[in-house]
Amino acid sequence: IAYRVIQIAKYVMKLADIDCSVGSTRMNLAERNYALALMCFQLANEDPSINTEIATSMALIYPSTGDVEEHTLEQLPLDIFDSFGLSPLPNTEPSSISELVGVYPEIPAGADEEIVRAQAFVDNIARVVLPHAFRAIESETEGATQYSSPLSPEILQIAEFVLQFREQKRAIYYGKEKIENDVEHSLMLAIAALYLAVEVFPDNMDTLKLVIQGLVHDMTEVVDGDVASWTLTVEEHHKKSAKEAEGLVETLNKIPGIIGEQLAEYSTHSSPEARFLRVLDKVLPLAVRLLAEIAIVRSALQNQYGLSGIDSYRESEEEYLRTFFEKFKETEGAKWTEVLLRARGVMIGVLM
Repeated sequence: IAYRVIQIAKYVMKLADIDCSVGSTRMNLAERNYALALMCFQLANEDPSINTEIATSMALIYPSTGDVEEHTLEQLPLDIFDSFGLSPLPNTEPSSISELVGVYPEIPAGADEEIVRAQAFVDNIARVVLPHAFRAIESETEGATQYSSPLSPEILQIAEFVLQFREQKRAIYYGKEKIENDVEHSLMLAIAALYLAVEVFPDNMDTLKLVIQGLVHDMTEVVDGDVASWTLTVEEHHKKSAKEAEGLVETLNKIPGIIGEQLAEYSTHSSPEARFLRVLDKVLPLAVRLLAEIAIVRSALQNQYGLSGIDSYRESEEEYLRTFFEKFKETEGAKWTEVLLRARGVMIGVLM
């Protein structure tokens, strides 16, 4: 499990290192896939002919074209594709936005109709809706009133929110000059949760809910920012929780209802999926730290948190996690909490 999570972290870090253009907006591939997954989820819920789970899962790992595809797909565990019967997406190009929904290729003999439809659906959104949405948002910001978008307000809300969300920096370094943002982290969490739910803990959880809540779990940080929880005192934790509650209300006004509903459920940790993500969220940063140069990690710990070294870091994290996981031990998630903690222990051992 530790090895697979590290592979997925490496894949998303690679995506974050490759620039692309979406409309006229400069993004990296991780940010593009994040926006694509949210838009697929929103639109698939409006189209009964599309399997929302398959489409949204595809969007997370949507392969780009040419050299970029070669450099990124090789980093991803292939059994993620195998789990859903995925393959490189077909080249479809609807002539207009109005043709996007309901226009799909012929189903080849012996092919899974749900997968073929989902592939075309995701590909069309990536090629047409995604750039169109960000172009519309940029035009609005620049006061280009002559630009009229045919997209729904919900899709434009998603585009606007993604641009805000990617500005939120985390206390995690990918390299000397690259700090992880909330969009990259959330995409990584969603992919890791999808892999573990399908390959390690099958049939125990709602896969679609895991993916969406993984994507939205930190959205309140647009309002209240990112805080490294394991460095806080008990009193500071209470203050952080109160601030997050206020941030939730404000955030729900910024994003579409169906996505906001998933954020609201995650914030209460009232479902097995939310609790699973909460645990995995504390394991994932270790995978990233393992992949960063150790000198960068040491410098960050000292400069940002005043920790004297890796031993102080381990002690600080262990103390926090001892109290953090107590509330999950008596739930249905006790087994996977223990398994993920052991995987985390492996990562700490390697980091040491």
